[in-house]
Amino acid sequence: MTSPNPRMELALLALLALLWGSSYLFIKMAVTEIPPITLIALRVFGAAVFLIIVMRIRSEKLPRDSKTWRMLFLQAIFNSIGAWSVLAWGQQYVDSGLASVLNSTSPIFVFLITATITHHETLDGRSKPGSFT
Repeated sequence: MTSPNPRMELALLALLALLWGSSYLFIKMAVTEIPPITLIALRVFGAAVFLIIVMRIRSEKLPRDSKTWRMLFLQAIFNSIGAWSVLAWGQQYVDSGLASVLNSTSPIFVFLITATITHHETLDGRSKPGSFT
């Protein structure tokens, strides 16, 4: 295993920030002409086509069981279609910079909900990130 190249890591992080941050600007520009639901439908459709192409290249198969499809459907509604539709709708009324900052607070609210309501993780500072106890 090779050691990470700090310059390459920083360059990739900068590219990710550029791509991720610019999506808010492009959504703000697009919702002036395209209704939010249509915009997000196009975005999700484009992502689905891209992922199917990647799956074909890697010889991956789509799941066959209905339980997995139900779980994927719920995840798509909450993580993709629902969240991005609300964001695009909101960007009709607020600046793209404010939308990106507000959207970046999601992990804080997930932490607070986990700490105060669900209690499904121990929050003692000693557990490893991503580990469930």
